[in-house]
Amino acid sequence: MITNGWFINKENARALWSAGLQEISVSVDYANAARHDTMRGCAGAFEKATTALRLLHDHRPALRNRVHMISVLMDDNIEEIEKMILLAKELGVTYMVKSI
Repeated sequence: MITNGWFINKENARALWSAGLQEISVSVDYANAARHDTMRGCAGAFEKATTALRLLHDHRPALRNRVHMISVLMDDNIEEIEKMILLAKELGVTYMVKSI
């Protein structure tokens, strides 16, 4: 499943895992909250996405259940890839990039 993380809370994080999902990915465009929020056109989008990553990671039932932070590689975020990898590491999730 891929989500922007907007509606993930503790209860539905647990419910998603209980429903049998094996992997959940949350999209993060930039390591910088202001840039991410601007790209998404919504203040607080970065906070919602990183909170979702934490909740999904903290409530996964087993190590085999994977949580990924994903990004589309663009001309204006390529310089942030290292920062996003470090953010993913801090959150305890994997980081995946898709190029267009």
